[in-house]
Amino acid sequence: MVLGLIVSAVCLWIAVKDVEWAKIPPAFAAADYRTLPLIGLLLVAFFWTKAVRWAALLRPLPRDSSEPFRANAVLPATLIGFAGNNVLPAHAGEFFRVAVVVKRWKTPAAGVLSTVVLERVLDVGAILALFAASLPFVPGADEQYGGFVWIAAGCLAVAAVGCGVFLWKTDACVRLVERLLAAVPGLPEVVSAGVPRLLHQASTGLHALRSGRAVAGIAALSLLHWALMGGMIWLCLAAFGQRLPLAAGMVVNGVIAFGVLVPAAPGFFGVVQVCFRAGTAPFGVSAAAAFSASVYYQITQWVPITLAGTVCALRAGLWGGGASGQLRQQTGPQR
Repeated sequence: MVLGLIVSAVCLWIAVKDVEWAKIPPAFAAADYRTLPLIGLLLVAFFWTKAVRWAALLRPLPRDSSEPFRANAVLPATLIGFAGNNVLPAHAGEFFRVAVVVKRWKTPAAGVLSTVVLERVLDVGAILALFAASLPFVPGADEQYGGFVWIAAGCLAVAAVGCGVFLWKTDACVRLVERLLAAVPGLPEVVSAGVPRLLHQASTGLHALRSGRAVAGIAALSLLHWALMGGMIWLCLAAFGQRLPLAAGMVVNGVIAFGVLVPAAPGFFGVVQVCFRAGTAPFGVSAAAAFSASVYYQITQWVPITLAGTVCALRAGLWGGGASGQLRQQTGPQR
């Protein structure tokens, strides 16, 4: 938490150190708030596509409940996770949504968590693809972002190959891990025996990728999902008089997606502001306009998501001990 606060404070200082503060109140007074309904619609579509994709990834998991994984059923857990990320450090909200799914469907936590990790790989791929497709519309893009794209693409390729090998040769990968753990002297049994068992359970979270048709559908959903976010960012910039190509929203979205990977304060305040500055700089957006748009964007995201996630958490009994107790019950024998 302390590290995150320091990082956010430094980022916020970088973002505002040359802002002309006299321009901020007039900018908000003249902002086009007719963009709010459109941003709200895109936000609903954003979470719906995320829920549809997560339901598809969860479907192959074993469960004791007869209830199928459907988008409308997993949507509350999705909102809970995002709300948790808004108020807790280190993306801790992801564990809350895992807990909700484990409680409701009585499915192994390791498998659910593996789908969350797979989501991250898909997100990076989609954001990187949209970012790269937008570069031809960005002035001086080769100098600003060329190296970043190649590094990110290389990391994504390694992650994709790793997932593929693990899915194709699960037993061999688990045996390799067992041998490596057995070579460590004095390792407690809870680790030497528990980790391979958890890896076997986690592999079920990748079964949705065994069908080429399913992979194509999930990839298309991922692209649509993050194109919606880029559209919301573009609308926030347009609200403050920035008539930019849609590519600007995709570029800022890509910068934010990688910027929030660093430790930061809950809600990523400061980090979002410096990412808006970096992403809009090639388009000639002033510091005051970029800062104003970033604040507008963060309000339109943080407030409705946190409120909706809190309501869903209360309805799910997440803070009443039920979900955490169920999660312990599901994972206890594995430990």
